[in-house]
Amino acid sequence: MSDTEVNLTDGTVTLSNGVVLTIPQAFALSDAFQELGGREHCHWHLNDCKCCLTVHGHDRAAVIGSDGGTTWYDHRGCACSDDVQGQTT
Repeated sequence: MSDTEVNLTDGTVTLSNGVVLTIPQAFALSDAFQELGGREHCHWHLNDCKCCLTVHGHDRAAVIGSDGGTTWYDHRGCACSDDVQGQTT
């Protein structure tokens, strides 16, 4: 993520694609990726509200709020279409 910008003043991380996450959300996203086995096994995307994101694995998913709070949902793997606009990094 060479074009990632961290702004400590407002507590955000701007990714190379322009998506802005809070710092706690970015750490929680990293933790969720590790929990699900790495980027080969999951993807994520912003939800319609634009304030939280969902990380999809094969058999479970996590919703991460802007405060970094994470709620896991077992047996709810990815139902996204093949052309999902999610992220793997």
